[in-house]
Amino acid sequence: MANIDGDYFSELLKDGWQIEGHSVAMFAAGALTHNILLRKDYSVKCLTIIINGNKEVGRYCSDFAPNPPPSPKKKGIWG
Repeated sequence: MANIDGDYFSELLKDGWQIEGHSVAMFAAGALTHNILLRKDYSVKCLTIIINGNKEVGRYCSDFAPNPPPSPKKKGIWG
């Protein structure tokens, strides 16, 4: 999951990504999370925007398909 800036969403749409779904959920403290499902060909991403009141708390993007490459395996105790 990567922390992203506000222009990343616009760049994805300009690059041909399509919005396939959107949901909103409320946290116990009243903050809202917007989850936007994006698709381009056979790739799928989820963009999450968290808003508390009038302030944006953060934006994150997760790749669902294809799977991200596996991280290299560490050897030994200290890597």
